[in-house]
Formats: sequence, C-alpha cells, structure tokens
Amino acid sequence: MAKVCRNGSQELLRIEDVRRLLAEHCKQRGAQSALARRLGVSRAYVNNVLKGIAPPSAEICAVLGIRDAGRLWARK
Repeated sequence: MAKVCRNGSQELLRIEDVRRLLAEHCKQRGAQSALARRLGVSRAYVNNVLKGIAPPSAEICAVLGIRDAGRLWARK
C-alpha cells in the first residue's frame, strides 16, 4: 500500500473519495462537460468515472491533485 505525505500527514483515498472529489470539482467548474473539454476526454467518460464504471485517468487524478497508488489514490 503506497502512502503519500500531505501537510505532514499520510492520507489514502478510496474510489468513493475520488468520485466525491471529482463531483465537487465538476460542480465548482460548472459542469462535467467543461472538465471533459479541458482534459480532452468525453463527458460520458467523466460521467462513467463519477458513477464508478470507469477508473479515473491520470489526467483526472492530476486535476484533483492526487496520484494513483494501485487500488487506492493518494493526495499529492
């Protein structure tokens, strides 16, 4: 299990946490389609990540400030 330090603490995120962060990010930025255009992916893909159908890509992880640590995601 990979651990990443952030502000002096180690934090690992589950897929549910990543989906929640993505939903918050989309809401702050206006819509799923705006984020999809920015990343060069389809809105359907962003929606599939939000629904748990598809895993988050490296681009989505970068936007959220996290990195893939296997089945867990760690905040950068």
